[in-house]
Amino acid sequence: PSYVFMAGISKCMDFLENGKDTFDEYYRNLEGIYDEAKKLKNISLINDELINKNNVSDFDCSKLIIYSEKLSGREIYDMLRDNYQLMCEMATPYIALAMTSPCDDREGFDRLIAALKEIDENI
Repeated sequence: PSYVFMAGISKCMDFLENGKDTFDEYYRNLEGIYDEAKKLKNISLINDELINKNNVSDFDCSKLIIYSEKLSGREIYDMLRDNYQLMCEMATPYIALAMTSPCDDREGFDRLIAALKEIDENI
């Protein structure tokens, strides 16, 4: 067995057993960014309102799906990377996907929503 891999699993288990406060803060951060995104005019975060519509059966709030009818996913991806030093996971012609985790801090969420607000205002 790989002792490095086993040690990583052990650390992960410790984090999960003692990380309630971390996860509580994470969900507050996610709620905050979804609430702030509702105020945007030209950019949207896909949210749980789509469940049971258009064959959507579930929703993962940790994956921020950024959408705009006025910008392509690639344009959003490039703007976030080039102008705000925020790296999304991927882009399609329609969306940019930003992955989050409990290890992301409030500063990162604040930077992302500030960037989206600025992009939204400049469209």
